[in-house]
Amino acid sequence: MIADEVKRLRKRRGVSAQQLSEKCEDLGLAIPRSVIANFESKRRLTISVPELIILARALEVPPVSLIFPVGHSGAIEMLPGVNVEPMSAIRYLTGSAAPLGVDAEEYKDHQMFLYREHEAKVDHIQVLARRVEEARRQLARLLAEANDSRATESRERDLRGQLENLENRSSSLVIGLSQAELKGYSDDAPAVISMIEEFREATKKISEIRQSIKYIEETRRDVDYPRWILESNLLAMRDQRFALNSIRRRIELLGVDLPNLPDAVLAAFSDLDSMLQDEEFIRGKFVEPVNIVDREE
Repeated sequence: MIADEVKRLRKRRGVSAQQLSEKCEDLGLAIPRSVIANFESKRRLTISVPELIILARALEVPPVSLIFPVGHSGAIEMLPGVNVEPMSAIRYLTGSAAPLGVDAEEYKDHQMFLYREHEAKVDHIQVLARRVEEARRQLARLLAEANDSRATESRERDLRGQLENLENRSSSLVIGLSQAELKGYSDDAPAVISMIEEFREATKKISEIRQSIKYIEETRRDVDYPRWILESNLLAMRDQRFALNSIRRRIELLGVDLPNLPDAVLAAFSDLDSMLQDEEFIRGKFVEPVNIVDREE
């Protein structure tokens, strides 16, 4: 099967056995043209792991695709007398699925499974870290545009107070005008005219204040969304770190080397700790405002 795939790929790329041999040598492992020819013609029935890997590199394909070619057969003999579709065979070979006859739950204690889980968690944490950083930049920009958020809140309270007073005064003027209408406006015409003018001014001012409050509310919503994105991704990162540490402890128990953590992940954890310890952030803005403690501690 490997020989057939090497031959197919070589011809597809339009290279001769000699050219493929030269490329292997350039990559660091000499495989004579005669060896490649004998292998492809089945006169040579074996191939070493280094030869397999260097041929795959020379042909620009993953080594596993030479062993279990995808897209050229509906079923492949993975083990003697065991035929499966190619992707199932690849999952078995690369350790992403439990071997035949091995309980899937038992396989979760194998270092291959744990290393894959570790890698997936690290990738997820790096995605979360990028989202956090993007949300922080957006939030900083919006807060700068909104100037001082506390001043904005104070301004909103003041406007709402003015609005309430004007609406109460407007209601009083409506009552006064209704009473004047019942009397035929005859008692005090100047006072009625004054009330009408005051009512018009109050109505205009009410409209202006409502527009100002609406703008403040829209600005707050603009700020709240990236804040929510920031907070939710921080919480997710905290949970992922807890899960990652659990995996690392299981790996340690197997007595094998721990995978290295990328600098970006360590930096993300440092930022996470800083934000979780920021009292103002926790008290006023965080999703879980009371006694936030990292569970892994």
